[in-house]
Amino acid sequence: MKKRIIGLLVVLAVTVFSLPGCVRADEFARHKAEAKAELEAYALGLGEANYTAENWAAIQDIVEEGKTAIDAAKDKADVDAAVTAAKEAMNAVELAQYKANAKAALEAYAESLEEDDYLPWDWTAIQELVAYGKAEIDAAKDKGRVDAVRQVMERDIDSMPKNFWKGKVVVTIVFPAEVVQGDTFEITVTTTNITDEDFEYYSSSTEKNLGVYVSRIKSQSTAYKFFPFTESTHDFVLTTIPAGESIEHLWEFETKHDRTLPTWGDYAPKGVYDIYLSNGEIYRNAITIV
Repeated sequence: MKKRIIGLLVVLAVTVFSLPGCVRADEFARHKAEAKAELEAYALGLGEANYTAENWAAIQDIVEEGKTAIDAAKDKADVDAAVTAAKEAMNAVELAQYKANAKAALEAYAESLEEDDYLPWDWTAIQELVAYGKAEIDAAKDKGRVDAVRQVMERDIDSMPKNFWKGKVVVTIVFPAEVVQGDTFEITVTTTNITDEDFEYYSSSTEKNLGVYVSRIKSQSTAYKFFPFTESTHDFVLTTIPAGESIEHLWEFETKHDRTLPTWGDYAPKGVYDIYLSNGEIYRNAITIV
């Protein structure tokens, strides 16, 4: 009888002292299970529809790697560290996808515009804004910066002036086909209002009542440029072309270099030149200097 009592006491003692270890093991197992569930829920919350197939597969790989790290954890601290690392990795993929979406949206915003609604140089400026915005988005450290860049770029695109001549006027131009190097030549530009109402626009005072004007004459050789000698001011005045009427202006040019440019002799070089007008029209192969 005495031996049976001692045996029961030994069993009871072993059971009592082993219970805390079992409890701790169960708690640790639950902690791991909860951590895995947390990762799965976190990934699910990101939304598969917001990602490319490649990036969503990357998210799933991170979840599996995180669960493997959780299984290998020795204590709760290791489990928590594995969860944090997995979330940070998913956040990096999310930011990369967010940037890709923002760049695509910026491109689509610019592509929704009509090139013909803008002067050529303003359309080029819009493309440059898109390229600059995409580079800034790539450099962004968080989604807030991505959103800010996109908003600023779209605002700047919206501020680009549209070609106010479009659909309002027809331009005719008379110029010599050939000019002897060193001679002075003339170009006549006629701007006709083709609408049923007076056409009003603002221009600098030096361009008042000129209508569409010659903005530059450029050699087809990239080494040479020949610009018209016109003044530029910042005081804008109103010009009106009555309905159905025209403005005719005579421009006079010398085949000389602009003094602000490097020179190759006193006169513009021989060759073929294009005429650029302020409404965006370009007359290719217009004048040959011989």
